[in-house]
Order: sequence, then C-alpha cells, then structure tokens
Amino acid sequence: MAGKRDEMRLSLSEQETIIRWDKLEGRAVVYTASPKVKARMEKMGLKPVREEGPGAWYDVPRGAVRLKLGNRMVKIAGEGPKKGAEEAPAG
Repeated sequence: MAGKRDEMRLSLSEQETIIRWDKLEGRAVVYTASPKVKARMEKMGLKPVREEGPGAWYDVPRGAVRLKLGNRMVKIAGEGPKKGAEEAPAG
C-alpha cells in the first residue's frame, strides 16, 4: 500500500487521474495518483481493486461518472437520463 511519503514525491502533474471507458463490460476504470481523488473515492465507499506505488485503480459503473461544468452536471456515459429527470445537454 502506498504511503503518504510516496504521494509527496509526485509533482502536481504526476498526480493524474485517468478514466478509461470499458464499453464491453459497462464500467469505467479510474486510475489516480491524486491523494484528493483517492480520498473522495473512498469516501464514496469505493475500494481500490489494485494499488501500485502511489497509484490506485477503481472500478465504477460507467453511468456513475459525471462531469461538473460550472453549474451544470453532464452525464458523459452510461444509460440516458431516467424519465422525469432533467440533465444539461452535452456540448
């Protein structure tokens, strides 16, 4: 398990977060070396499926990934909005 010492050695640009969509399995794999993102994932109840050095990988349902653009929330993958739910249009 990575310790705080490993995370402190990373520059800000190395503390990246990458989201990879897996269309076949209907999930997203989130890799992060950011202590803030790791803490947020664990606060949501997600546990890493793999850890290596300062990085951790998480499996999440694709439909659970959303981007916040200013005051708009945009769903960028997964199923469409449920009936009666309104979402901001993408783009």
